[in-house]
Amino acid sequence: MEKLKQTFSNFYIDSSNKYVYEFLKNITDRKNDYSIVIISGKNGIGKTHLMVALEENIKDKEKVIRISSQYLKKKIIEQIKNENLDNLFNKIDILIIEDIQFLFSMERLEEEFYKLIRKFASENKMVLMTIDKEKNTIKNIGLIKRIMKIDKSKSVILNIKPKITNKTKMKIIKDFNSINHNNMTKNEITELAKKCNNFQELKNELNNKEILFNVNNVI
Repeated sequence: MEKLKQTFSNFYIDSSNKYVYEFLKNITDRKNDYSIVIISGKNGIGKTHLMVALEENIKDKEKVIRISSQYLKKKIIEQIKNENLDNLFNKIDILIIEDIQFLFSMERLEEEFYKLIRKFASENKMVLMTIDKEKNTIKNIGLIKRIMKIDKSKSVILNIKPKITNKTKMKIIKDFNSINHNNMTKNEITELAKKCNNFQELKNELNNKEILFNVNNVI
């Protein structure tokens, strides 16, 4: 089956992610004025979906690039060797970096990453980052604290909670059931919704049932 494009319109909105969803949608119209945005939360709760959707929405209006932290790590190390860090992502207005937890490894790497964020902020550009950790576990990380102090008035950490409402779980299961012409009964759908507390558990259960639809494209 052809993969569904990850957009704002096919993102499942729940009380756990509604604020983050609306915040990111507002970025496309520049309705908020932040330079540094960190989206935190456990794996499998929709952070990547939202970043893909955001990139798609703004690519015709802004010079944007979405990269993994592993790619950034590689580029920083290359630039350190060439002593040419000032030119890294020079022509980009909005930089999206996913999974920045993988950058917490080397002092020099962290320092150059910090300088890159500071450079973007000083030029009134925007950096959006995701991290697979809860907000309360990252607020005391040294590098995060330094980044958030670059410009306190234009920096924010937004957290997506893992737990979702029963209404959202039922909708996801019913949609998958319909798309895949699955024969799950009403009782089976209800029991599955009760069994799962969050997106990740629901995703795993649906994968275990060998549903043909690619769950990663929706959650």
